[in-house]
Amino acid sequence: MTCWFHPEALAEYREAALRYQRVKPELGREFKAEVEKAIAAILERPTRFGPIERGIRRCLLKRFPYKIHFLHDEALQEVIIYAVMHVRRDPEYWKSRLPEQP
Repeated sequence: MTCWFHPEALAEYREAALRYQRVKPELGREFKAEVEKAIAAILERPTRFGPIERGIRRCLLKRFPYKIHFLHDEALQEVIIYAVMHVRRDPEYWKSRLPEQP
């Protein structure tokens, strides 16, 4: 199974890691490791994470107040990450990234 980030999701992931790194360098590394661990769990079994809407699923990080919103395309065997968002952010902001529905 392959995984890729929407460009804006990748940018917000990098920005969050940099914010943590500015606080404490090892904190930035730990944040990245936590996201990578979550992505590995998503790729291992994407359906274990409940759908929230339109096929989008959500994975909450254990240590950091972030969640990953992703789409699992079973036919293509891929995961598309649409958001790596802080839990206090507006829960709707990332939805413009989703493809138009027919």
